[in-house]
Amino acid sequence: MVSPFGDGQITIYNENLGAGPARALASIGVEIVGPDGPISYERLGDLAAADWVIVFDFTFGPVDEFLEDPIFNQLPAAQAGNVVRLSPEQSFSWVLETSRSLPASLDGLLTSIGL
Repeated sequence: MVSPFGDGQITIYNENLGAGPARALASIGVEIVGPDGPISYERLGDLAAADWVIVFDFTFGPVDEFLEDPIFNQLPAAQAGNVVRLSPEQSFSWVLETSRSLPASLDGLLTSIGL
């Protein structure tokens, strides 16, 4: 689970950062890989073990540029087409979680990745 920002950084969310969405996925057995916190695009290789990359789009980050980045596109998940770009509405529902939004967001994401 990543969110690109305009300063050449992305934030990776795992059980430690952005705990709600990542913890929800981990609670159903989805393994979350990668470091938590901000990293530069040059460190995208840290996501090489990921089967899927879920991209948050909060409307203030360069999501299109991130998805076109050559380093990102060398990741096995990107080459396999296993990238889910969440809409701004979906992205905000993940991080502004409520008892209603998180289950609905989780169901939608699991459908997107075929689980």
